[in-house]
Amino acid sequence: TPLGSFSPIPTGRERESESERAREKGRSPKEGDGYTHATHARAPADLLLRPSNKMSSNASKSFVKKTKAGHIMKVVREHYLRDDIYVGCELAAPEHRGPDPGAWKLDPSAARYVVIDTNVALHQLDLLAHAAVTDVVVLSVVLEECKARSKPSYERLRGLCQDPAKRFFVFANEHHRDTYVKATPGESPNDRNDRAIRVATQFYARALPGKRVVLLTNDRGNQRRAKEEGIDALSVRQFAAEHAGSAPELADVVAAAPLDQGGEDGGAGGGEDDGMMDGGSGGGGSSGLPPSKRVKA
Repeated sequence: TPLGSFSPIPTGRERESESERAREKGRSPKEGDGYTHATHARAPADLLLRPSNKMSSNASKSFVKKTKAGHIMKVVREHYLRDDIYVGCELAAPEHRGPDPGAWKLDPSAARYVVIDTNVALHQLDLLAHAAVTDVVVLSVVLEECKARSKPSYERLRGLCQDPAKRFFVFANEHHRDTYVKATPGESPNDRNDRAIRVATQFYARALPGKRVVLLTNDRGNQRRAKEEGIDALSVRQFAAEHAGSAPELADVVAAAPLDQGGEDGGAGGGEDDGMMDGGSGGGGSSGLPPSKRVKA
């Protein structure tokens, strides 16, 4: 069942009709007659979830806005969180792997599982498309940010997720009770998303004890924070170097990523060029198109 297939929230007139139909059937209208609240956060339509009635909790955000007619209206947005979103691997405990073997996409014999951040999803698609790169976890926050920043990169990443040989598993971290994070005061959207990626990586490490779970990031600040939090984090060049024996050509498909100037880790380009960037997902890298379709300057 597509994650975005939750029943749409009816308007006031539709709710009236629901109540009238309930009275005609000789019972009083109640919650479950096709509506819950007047506000609702719809999940991304291209992710998959197991159908369930278990809504474990929700996060809400409210704000006041002025309408075109000059009225003041309070808007409350609710974000439903679930505890039955599974990790896609049969090695996990029952509460994390789920009852359906068809959803166990990750290979239990894989040497490691890789969680990618948005920087890698946008700029390192040639590396991700290589046959040696399999068993990758693509988080919903990464998909949504990739879709907002680059439609070609998003479409190519979706194609990799749909390739059964690649075993790219989409995990709806933004709707799982243990992986959803709220932005803290003063935290930028990019920093909040990076933190959500690190939290989801830690969740995978807990759900799959004894299995190596790697965060693949080319953002120097994100990698530094990940290591401080005890996460096994690698840059794409470090990842390619680890596979130099079995897939030496991986080093050739790593996209160039010039260092940003004046990042929080210091300086205007000092030190060895490790292909990492000092902040976020912007700048440099692959266009999201295969090499054969790129136009050379």
